[in-house]
Amino acid sequence: MKKHMYICLLVSLIMILLCSQTAFAEFKNTEFINGGIQYFYYPETKSMEIYQTHSGHGGTYLYAESPFKNCGVETATIGDGVLKIGHNLFRDCKTLKSVTIGNDTTYLNQTVFKGCTALKDVTLGNGLTEFVYATFQNCRSLTSISLPDSLIKMGSYDLADCTSLRTVKLSKNLTIIPHGLCENDTSLTKVTLPDKLEVIKNQAFYHCSKLTGNIVLPSTLKEICSYAFGDCTSLKSITVPNSVETVGQYAFNNITDRIYLDCLPGYKLMDDTSYSNAGNPKYLKDMKIAEVDDINYTGGAVEPKISVSIVNQMNGETVKQLTEGKDYTVTYLNNNKAGTATADITYIGDYADYDGDVNSIDFEIKGKSAEQLTINPIPDQVYIGMPIMPIPDIWELK
Repeated sequence: MKKHMYICLLVSLIMILLCSQTAFAEFKNTEFINGGIQYFYYPETKSMEIYQTHSGHGGTYLYAESPFKNCGVETATIGDGVLKIGHNLFRDCKTLKSVTIGNDTTYLNQTVFKGCTALKDVTLGNGLTEFVYATFQNCRSLTSISLPDSLIKMGSYDLADCTSLRTVKLSKNLTIIPHGLCENDTSLTKVTLPDKLEVIKNQAFYHCSKLTGNIVLPSTLKEICSYAFGDCTSLKSITVPNSVETVGQYAFNNITDRIYLDCLPGYKLMDDTSYSNAGNPKYLKDMKIAEVDDINYTGGAVEPKISVSIVNQMNGETVKQLTEGKDYTVTYLNNNKAGTATADITYIGDYADYDGDVNSIDFEIKGKSAEQLTINPIPDQVYIGMPIMPIPDIWELK
């Protein structure tokens, strides 16, 4: 019985050693793997180069786990002819520090570099069009990444849990930011968003607690899903364009007091539920009526020129100067005498739906002061047994 047990243990040990040598051989030797892909490993520099050297489909194996996981490779270059990288190729390679992907590669399958906790430098070629899922998740030494504009599709969690990641430049041609893209990137301070963005999925930037500044979402955006910016507590403001129709629950969890809707009151496209989910945001723009200087009373109706503009409420800058008769009309009240008069504004044309509070302005009509008048001397009067009330002769000075 003991002899049989020892034999089983010996066989098991041999199998483990053989498996380890097989995994090592897959990249140490210049062995054709599949699709004409060949791996070159240089132990003295702990570097690897992967090329297509023979005809084939140009894709690497789909591994259950990385064959390079425990073999010390620090630098990897994906070179000519490698069109697709199969999932888990470098997953959990704790020693991998630098990766360069050439322009021939178009596709990274799921979890290719997930868990490469020493990875700091990533250079991506201009041929990449798609990441599938969790491509760089948990790459905790990565501090910045610039995604090529050729990239049109990304997968969930592609950059999640990268706790040292500070800056991200997304491809300008992305239209959807996927679920959890940068979730828990607790050092992230800046992200450059695509100009053509239409949807931000659930938890895309959830718990990016150091993301700061004033984020202005692009005017193409239509949907912001639940927890998209939840707990981004260092943000100063987020400006939501009027193109947004749907906002998910808790999309701006813990920062609802910093949300601005980039339109005038009365012009939001989103429904009431979405508006409430956005925290009943403040309006970025509003009307402003220019102050009217005091005016001297002239004896008739006083109708000063009333100037109305649209202003940015965050910085006070004028967005547009409106035109009387085209954008608004003015009605004057109590303007026939000295005192406080009012100019009421009625918005018309493109601004007929304005629903804000900037609808009137008061101004002062000044009467004549004593310094502007002269009183002629009153001649001596003869007392006739009753009160004498001569009429003064008052003249306005020219």
